Amino acid sequence: MSKGHQQLSRRRRWAFRLIALSLPLIFLAGIEGVLRLFQFGVPTTFAFEREIAGETRFVDNPRFTWQYFGPQLARNVEPFALAKQKPSKTFRIFILGESAAQGFPEPAFSMSTALEIMLRHRFPGVEFEVTNVAITATNSHVMLPVAKECCAMDADLLVVYLGNNEVIGPHGGGTIFDPLPASRDLIQAIMAIRSLRLFQLTASLRPPCQTPRVWQGLEMFLDHQIRLSDDALSKTYDHFEGNLLDIQRIAQQNGIPLVLSTVGVNLKDCAPFASLHAADLKDTDLKRWNESFERGIAHETARHWIDAIAAYNSAARIDDSHAELHYRLARCQLALGQHEAAAEGFSKARDLDTLRFRADSRINAIIRQTAAKKASEGTVLADAAARLAEAEPDGIPGNRHFYEHVHLRFEGNLVIARALADATEQVLPDWVQQRRTSAPALSTEECAERMGYTPLAQFEEVNTIIGGIVKPPFTNQLDNNVTLAALLDERRYLAEWTHGEKLRQAMAAQKQVIDGGQCSTRFRALSAAWLLKYGGDPREAERVLAPLVDNMAPTRYSALLVRALLAQGRRDDAKNYYQLAVSGRPWDDYISVETGLAFAENGDSNTARKVLENALRLGPCNHVTHNNLGIVLAQEGHLAEAVLQFQRALQISPDYADARNNLSRAQKLLADEKGSQVP
Repeated sequence: MSKGHQQLSRRRRWAFRLIALSLPLIFLAGIEGVLRLFQFGVPTTFAFEREIAGETRFVDNPRFTWQYFGPQLARNVEPFALAKQKPSKTFRIFILGESAAQGFPEPAFSMSTALEIMLRHRFPGVEFEVTNVAITATNSHVMLPVAKECCAMDADLLVVYLGNNEVIGPHGGGTIFDPLPASRDLIQAIMAIRSLRLFQLTASLRPPCQTPRVWQGLEMFLDHQIRLSDDALSKTYDHFEGNLLDIQRIAQQNGIPLVLSTVGVNLKDCAPFASLHAADLKDTDLKRWNESFERGIAHETARHWIDAIAAYNSAARIDDSHAELHYRLARCQLALGQHEAAAEGFSKARDLDTLRFRADSRINAIIRQTAAKKASEGTVLADAAARLAEAEPDGIPGNRHFYEHVHLRFEGNLVIARALADATEQVLPDWVQQRRTSAPALSTEECAERMGYTPLAQFEEVNTIIGGIVKPPFTNQLDNNVTLAALLDERRYLAEWTHGEKLRQAMAAQKQVIDGGQCSTRFRALSAAWLLKYGGDPREAERVLAPLVDNMAPTRYSALLVRALLAQGRRDDAKNYYQLAVSGRPWDDYISVETGLAFAENGDSNTARKVLENALRLGPCNHVTHNNLGIVLAQEGHLAEAVLQFQRALQISPDYADARNNLSRAQKLLADEKGSQVP
């Protein structure tokens, strides 16, 4: 055979090999294309374009977090609908972060809302459009792709307030959702695979989990303690720094400035959630440590601060790694007016806390270092942690600005918003800077008035916080009973705003903000909810909700409008709007769960049962659905079936108090009914 024929033969063999290798990939790509064509599976982008009222808008993807948490534990994205063609004189800002940035316990009064109010005041004539894209329970691994998409939504500025969930969030060192991968490249590869419809098809073919997962907050992480010396923590820090640098790089490539904020946490009034001794501590040393520690507690209880400090220091010389030891020591130092030593001790207690629910010193150091390193490339530091410390008389952040470990009171949100506004001002373009006013900064009272924050809002926030701290891990904290008692007193004091003239004042303040025309989507929905909850005019609730209907894709707020229509006796309108809402969110059982009970309360148990049975098909493991269906069945006289529904709700969520109370009442009625049938 000639040399030319040999070369041709080799080329053909290699060509056949390449074709043979490519065929499976081509086949899989074809399946992927068909699945997408027929809209199988869940979109994994954070946002997408949608036509609303004749205009193309960027809207949130309500199923974005499914890829990180699964549908049962998925976290909610605050709904938004932004014009693709940004209006003139508009400066578009996105706030990225976790629950503290989102504004828990009530996002309507978050730092993002306060930031928008402050910037509009400083620069009249500029339409600042601040969109809160923070998501509860997430971390930098989730916010990195969000940042990419925010840049594509014509952002003018990205603001990052991030770090509390870095360890416990997806792909963190102490997470329950995904193991900690070896590298960020591997994480991104995993997420790319999960975005494939083919992967979702394969996952759907697996048998469903027999044990439903219910979101239980921080209690879910009790078995995931991590020492400061743990290798997984070091790797988590590296991943966090890499993700921040990637966010900065993406912003720079798109010509968008970036504000990186340090993260404030409660140091003074938040004891460690868990403490561990050094792994190699000997039994004899542990016995000596306990003796010194108990002696310190006795002195502290007797308010003998100097003796307590001496005993705690003796224990620290044996084992310096116990978080509660440093917290107690710092409390004694604070009682003696030793503020600097106390601040250092509280900080060390936070860093040694083995349930890592707060951004620690290393997280904030990484934020500061990244901002300094990239200052010449459009990155600005907002030192929120330092500003919160400065706002305290003793320089140590505590309950004055925090409700519990990281979630902010209204005053705390304002402190951070001012820090963000000052940092934002450094990167504003000339056309905005030229509109700077010399008017004095807004006071706390003026911010509250413009944001609609009233004692009624504070009452609702406190109520939400109380519901959380009566459960682990908060109940495991030192002096949790003292914190709870103070919050209960606060709630009792604020309760006068839930009725009578005080309530009318709160509702009037709320209406004034809405009529001003610049309130957030969340505030409108919240106002409508309170109008319905506290016996206001359902027509006013419908008016408040109307812009959400006209200018947004269907959201969970739809359930409120159904309630408002039912409260007006407009049952057919309510049914029609319910159908419109579920057709826009066919996967979402929440709307059916909420509106099902509303139909029952308005005397339409037949529709209520159908709506709740639909919810059960969508989410068979939703304990609230089973409870609400039980209520409807009991109203119809089907007590035995109601009992089964309440029991199922408790199987899914054993701590569900409503279901337990309903079960007790239904069983008693059933027993009375059977007793009356005995001849």
